[in-house]
Amino acid sequence: MIDPNTFKLSVSFNFYKGNNLSILRNLYYRLSPEGRLLLRNLWYFPYDLKDKITGKKKLSPPRRMIYTGSGDFIAEGQRYLEHFKKLGQLQPKDCVLDIGSGIGRMAIPLTAYLSPGGTYHGFDIVEKGVDWCNRHISTAFPNFHFQHIALKNDLYSSTGNRAANFRFPYPDQFFDFCFATSVYTHLLPEEVENYNTEVHRVLKAGGRFLCTFFVLGSEEEVENPSFQFPVKEKNYRSMSASSRSSNVGYSMEYIQNELTEGGKLKVREIRKGYWRTGKKVGTEEFQDIIVFEKVL
Repeated sequence: MIDPNTFKLSVSFNFYKGNNLSILRNLYYRLSPEGRLLLRNLWYFPYDLKDKITGKKKLSPPRRMIYTGSGDFIAEGQRYLEHFKKLGQLQPKDCVLDIGSGIGRMAIPLTAYLSPGGTYHGFDIVEKGVDWCNRHISTAFPNFHFQHIALKNDLYSSTGNRAANFRFPYPDQFFDFCFATSVYTHLLPEEVENYNTEVHRVLKAGGRFLCTFFVLGSEEEVENPSFQFPVKEKNYRSMSASSRSSNVGYSMEYIQNELTEGGKLKVREIRKGYWRTGKKVGTEEFQDIIVFEKVL
């Protein structure tokens, strides 16, 4: 039997820890996008120096340059490759679109899976990530293409055009498989609606689109004290009033009604992540995964 006093102490500690993480996160979001990147550079410089001396991380960017979240950069990419194959039915010969390609987290494992007959295209709004991928990935794998798109986002970029008006730079029905990992969690309603319209346009009939979300349900409370969405807006909830795109959550009703192109994109699979509890029970993924299929 668990001692009641020990249980209360544990709960209090976790709550205190969660609140501290929330405070630190809010302070971080108050920085400009450029300020956040500078802070990462300073924080991770000693780790990168150690990796360079020991010869670790050959096809992997320096930690100070990684702006796509925490966790093991290589291991996360490998896990998602398995999701792409199992949930997205990805084949080695497919033409693939990576929406928000970052600094190659998903592209790196795909270099070992896609055949020379397969093609990868990725775009991102952070230019230094695209530059690194072009220098280190495209030079070794000519069927991998990365493009910088200047779009404004209050988490990543202070300048650029509106994502709500952005047309993907690819022809109609060009891709067999598209994915967006940790992208829609940083986009506002007009932007996600436009992106899904563009996904439908560039995806071949029968193609699949794997996307990650924070799916908010009115019937369930978020138990994770360090991951709350207190800012309530029409159609979405945000974690920060000063940086609305920091972390954005949508209801399943909104996803079904607004992101399916009137039934032309059908939700085929939903896998819940562990962000609600903060505990890895039955899943290794923090965010929720939704797989769409183009049916028309």
